Order: sequence, then C-alpha cells, then structure tokens
Amino acid sequence: RERNITPNVITYSAAINACAAASAAANNPGNRTRPMNAALDLLADMKRRATDMHPDVAILPNVVTYNAAAKACAEGWNPHGAFTLVKEMTYAGLEPNVVTFGTLMAACERVGKADEVTRVFGIMEKLGVKPNEIVYGAAISCYRKAGEGKNAFLLL
Repeated sequence: RERNITPNVITYSAAINACAAASAAANNPGNRTRPMNAALDLLADMKRRATDMHPDVAILPNVVTYNAAAKACAEGWNPHGAFTLVKEMTYAGLEPNVVTFGTLMAACERVGKADEVTRVFGIMEKLGVKPNEIVYGAAISCYRKAGEGKNAFLLL
C-alpha cells in the first residue's frame, strides 16, 4: 500500500497462507489465535473491497484464498471456523476440492473432533470429491487422538 501497489488474489492468498503458517508455528494454543484472526481479517478486507469495486475489476477470493483461510482456522484450532468458510465458499459459487477437505479434516484432527470425520466424508461424497491419502491420514489421526482406534483401523 505504501508503494501504491494494488493487492490481487495472489497477494491476498499468499498473505493469508503466511498467517496460517504463523499460527502453525506458535508454541502454545493462545498464540495461535492472533495469526488466525489476521488471516480472517484479510479475507474480510478482500471481500469488503470487492463489494466497493466495479464487478469487472473486483478482486474476489477464489478456492485457493478460502483454502488458505480454512488452513489458518485449522492451525488456530478452530474447526468451526474452517467449516463456516467452506460453507461460505460454496455460497460464493466456488467448488471445494480435495485440498479443502484435507484442510477440514486436519482442522478436526488438531482438536480431536472425531465426530466431524463422518461429516467431512459425507460432504465429500455429496460433492463427488474423492478423498486422498492426506484426507484419510488426517481422519485416522483424528480417530487416534480421540481414542477411537477401531474407527481408525476401519479406514485402512
């Protein structure tokens, strides 16, 4: 901004992803919130600016932007925030991809929310997105953290 350079979807996505990395690097849970909130603020700023611009030049968040923001929520131990962003993303007409669902599953894994594993797989099935090894790995780890070894074993 100081150099009068207008940010674009790539710069916003990169900045949001940097916030997710900062949240992941935090040593304790309390320090994870600040970078996560910075990521969500950047996304909100991007959307706010888009509504103020002419539709032909508006910079709208894309799947990469939303995935980065969801990753910030995952690293900030906020799975609810990650699920909300995916819902918002679909309302915006964007299609979640396997990266999106890997991030959602990682958000559940970070806090051991095993009850959400089935929800993620259900949404994937509904949208026709096939899970990959990252999604399965996060699901297995989530079940392990929750002490549900039997469910983890069933995914193998």
